[in-house]
Amino acid sequence: MRRAAQEIKDQVVLEEILKGQVICRLGIMDGDKPYVVPVDYGYEDGCLFIHTAIEGKKLDCLRLNNHVCFEIDELKKTMTDDVPCKWSSMYQSIIGYGDVEFVEGGDAKRHGLDVIMRQHGAEGELDYRDAHVNATEILKVRIMEMTGKRSKVWEE
Repeated sequence: MRRAAQEIKDQVVLEEILKGQVICRLGIMDGDKPYVVPVDYGYEDGCLFIHTAIEGKKLDCLRLNNHVCFEIDELKKTMTDDVPCKWSSMYQSIIGYGDVEFVEGGDAKRHGLDVIMRQHGAEGELDYRDAHVNATEILKVRIMEMTGKRSKVWEE
């Protein structure tokens, strides 16, 4: 990382970012071109869980190449100035790499949905209709590596 002083090395902080956000940008390969798509996600035990329809471009690409890059960020504040080039953002972010697994079986898919729903604030017992579970693909991204970065000014 070019700005080593801004690197987040603390695994606890990285986990807090992963657990505290709800949108991930997933980078996949579409043949020889990159394809980036924003997705809802949930995080648990070193894995991102993503739900999607059972067909589409994203899945077609992942079936050919399951290696992905992902980006998750938290924008805390935009800091303005009278001089436009001195505007800045107070943020922290993660960029990582992983391999996608297609989750199989109703119970495993329900678990993935639970992880996602809890990340979005759901509480209590969650009940999914079989028809919805069957019409949903759950992707599990096993995180292989990641780095975090924080803006120079994070705390005020």
